[in-house]
Amino acid sequence: MKAYQKERLENAICYFASEHFKKTRKLPTQTYIYKYLSLFEFQILEETGEAPLGLKYRAMKRGPVPIEIYNNRRDINSECFCFEERDDNIFDVRALKMPNMDYFSEYEIQKMKNLIFTYATPYMTSHIMSESSHEKIRAWRIAYNERGENSIIDNSDTFEDLSKKDEKDLTPQEEHFLISESLKNVGV
Repeated sequence: MKAYQKERLENAICYFASEHFKKTRKLPTQTYIYKYLSLFEFQILEETGEAPLGLKYRAMKRGPVPIEIYNNRRDINSECFCFEERDDNIFDVRALKMPNMDYFSEYEIQKMKNLIFTYATPYMTSHIMSESSHEKIRAWRIAYNERGENSIIDNSDTFEDLSKKDEKDLTPQEEHFLISESLKNVGV
């Protein structure tokens, strides 16, 4: 587990919930939060070879959903945010304090700000945001279309034909991804 992984995740959710509310004057639903997290993770994974939060996702109909958060949303106990059930199985996410952005690099903060700028608008719907995640996240499309709805998303599917590439043909991002994955597998 990465140092401060729990804190990074909680503060990322807090950031997205608080900034979405500031711009739209509406609490984001769980779907918005799942989309912010997945777009953040997979964009950075594609650009650097490493997912910043290390979440596992399921390829659900409306896009990638972080499994552990989704499965535990009723029981999450965080000082940063809470899930509030307003209707049967529909949750809003409320920031409980200001996020601590010291857990993130300037690069990551800029990516988060860009997502808020793009998606926290009066005309944005969770449906449009879900469609955007379908379009932008290659790994979701492969999981959903090839392995089926609710299958686990394999981060290696972010990179085209990664398993077929010769070592000399890897991009720096692909090489970083493979090294990171091999270190995870040996417990480093």
